[in-house]
Amino acid sequence: MESSSGSGNERPRLSETDARLLDLIQADFPAVPRPYAELAARLAAAGPSGRTDPTRVTGAATPRAEAEVMKAVGRFRASGLIRRLGGVFDSRALGLTTTLVAARVPPDRLDDVAAMVSLYPEVTHNYAREGPYNLWFTLVAGSPERVAVILDDLRKATGIGFCDLPADRIYKREVRFRLYDGGTTPEATTTAAETAAGNPGRDLPATGRADLDETDTALIAALQGDLPDGPRPYARLGEALGRSEGEVLARIAAFRERGWLRRLSAILAHRRAGIQANAMVVWQVPEELLDQAGRSLARSGAVTHCYARPPLDGWPYRLYTMIHGRTREEVTDLVRGLSLATGLPSYQVLFSTREYKKTSPQYF
Repeated sequence: MESSSGSGNERPRLSETDARLLDLIQADFPAVPRPYAELAARLAAAGPSGRTDPTRVTGAATPRAEAEVMKAVGRFRASGLIRRLGGVFDSRALGLTTTLVAARVPPDRLDDVAAMVSLYPEVTHNYAREGPYNLWFTLVAGSPERVAVILDDLRKATGIGFCDLPADRIYKREVRFRLYDGGTTPEATTTAAETAAGNPGRDLPATGRADLDETDTALIAALQGDLPDGPRPYARLGEALGRSEGEVLARIAAFRERGWLRRLSAILAHRRAGIQANAMVVWQVPEELLDQAGRSLARSGAVTHCYARPPLDGWPYRLYTMIHGRTREEVTDLVRGLSLATGLPSYQVLFSTREYKKTSPQYF
């Protein structure tokens, strides 16, 4: 458990090369036999803006350049700046049930109730936030029935009502922070969820369990953690699974094609990267303007997540966005700008005040 501020979260000093490298590996950690050589080549190909197409073929890098990139990534991982280097999967595409849960908890019971919530392995994120609903957590479970059991158990154990708020539409989900230009505002991106159907804001129907064989399951279990160290991490991964490097890379490509794997990337510890404030901003939107507003908000580089969720009694908000910044003031200014740009005057800014749990989903 950690608070939203503290002496251990100062932004590290990053060289230009370090910042460019972190930008690259947040977007895409290459699924090729020698990924660090590929990253070195991409760094060399980047122009003055620091931007390069992560899919372009950039040619060979020198062994020294490869070693320097590998050493830098190892340093980021050892320092905790990179929280995880591995796969980012689409839980729903794998057949799991995801939802956001809100609760109004008496302040003097907040820590105790949050601790009970965090005990469930299906809880991936658990935060105290400002506002009337002061506890928010995400669940990634094997079925809707499992979600119902967890929430029923919590209601019985605490006497508190827990509100289930599953997303019915998605407009954006991409936590990526551009560091090279000195800013810490998330970069505007197009997500796998948006491009897969070609229809940002599509409805999210229930999905069945993905058709996985034993090797698929073992590989996903490995990728949901950290990639091995060394110049050929996929070869080492294959050795552990009893498979060749070529088969591991072919299956990763198939995971992407089927929509199971959104990307391989570095997940930053955002406070260590200097992003000290985050807020969930909820927006009241007329139903007929929902898609228009969702797409407008999603286009902003300040927005990392944008979902439509059902309203509650006395809580008429349909759009949920996540916004990060260096300070509360920066986030507040960003929200005001979004309100003016989208013509959405009715909203609430729910700053995170305490992080009780933050982990990646465990699929297998």
